[in-house]
Amino acid sequence: MKSLSHKINKHNICEIEFKNNQKNSFGPDASEQLNQILESLGPDVVGLIFYSGHKNFFCVGGDLKYYSSLKEAGPGIEANKKITKTLNRLHKLSIPTAVCVDGLCIGG
Repeated sequence: MKSLSHKINKHNICEIEFKNNQKNSFGPDASEQLNQILESLGPDVVGLIFYSGHKNFFCVGGDLKYYSSLKEAGPGIEANKKITKTLNRLHKLSIPTAVCVDGLCIGG
């Protein structure tokens, strides 16, 4: 399932739409998609903005369905390491980053 989509607008700002069927839960799939988007950013991109494609939710936090499906802790720990790496990459971007929160935003 595609959780994120993106486009570069006419002002060279990357717009990332966050939308999936779990009311925008964030798990390994969304993290990998975000990582791919970040990898694809060219030097002409001057900013990044996140927004939700859902009317009532921005993000409900981690993908609890994914984590509850795991039989052992190991895969969850590895998933969290990859998610942390992606979020650290986002944090270290040298361009301005903004989030338009309109709706419920919960989680750890």
